[in-house]
Amino acid sequence: MAKRPRGPRSKSRYKMRKSPRTRGIPSVSKIMKKLEIGTVVSFDVEPSMHRGLPPSVFQGLTGKVVGKRGRDGYVVRFRQGKAWKELVTTAVHLKEMG
Repeated sequence: MAKRPRGPRSKSRYKMRKSPRTRGIPSVSKIMKKLEIGTVVSFDVEPSMHRGLPPSVFQGLTGKVVGKRGRDGYVVRFRQGKAWKELVTTAVHLKEMG
């Protein structure tokens, strides 16, 4: 028997679903937004943009932008359990907190 595939979007049918009014590609301002280092952000996965898509496990977690990578990548440091982790993602998958 073959082993079933476990891709990066497995078991995320409802977690990555968009409401009917927000389906499709997001606005240009959301794609091109700039973040300052030190900004507190939350992972808000945008499923229609595959570039820089973080794993669905991190959906809703909060962290701080600690650096920039390349043209449009941001390094976000957050805590998961007792461990500190860093993840590189694009700004479209991040939502500024207060």
